[in-house]
Amino acid sequence: ILQYYHKHSPSCFKDLKVKDKKPMILFQETVKTIIKEKEDRNEASNKITQKLIHMRDILERWKISGLNRKMQMKPRKWEESLTVNGEVVKRCVELQLILKWGGDLTKLGEKQSINLGQR
Repeated sequence: ILQYYHKHSPSCFKDLKVKDKKPMILFQETVKTIIKEKEDRNEASNKITQKLIHMRDILERWKISGLNRKMQMKPRKWEESLTVNGEVVKRCVELQLILKWGGDLTKLGEKQSINLGQR
């Protein structure tokens, strides 16, 4: 998940917000890959794997379109390391992942959206 963050975030100090279809599908594939690796190492019952399975289930629940789910990654800890050239580089080593999802729009919500849109 940290690799996904570093690949898609412009800075290791900024939050990454994902709402679009393509990055969400890439994240879904990342989660599936991690789950498969953990299952291959017989780690399917540990707490982190169970959370990953829960995320996978949420991501697969509906067709990825619109704003039925969004994700935010917030960096929390960083480490400095030296590159081959001797440069000091900071990388995020811990982040908070927030996954939000909603269900189907109710009739009341639909009416409220229509009324709001007509104003």
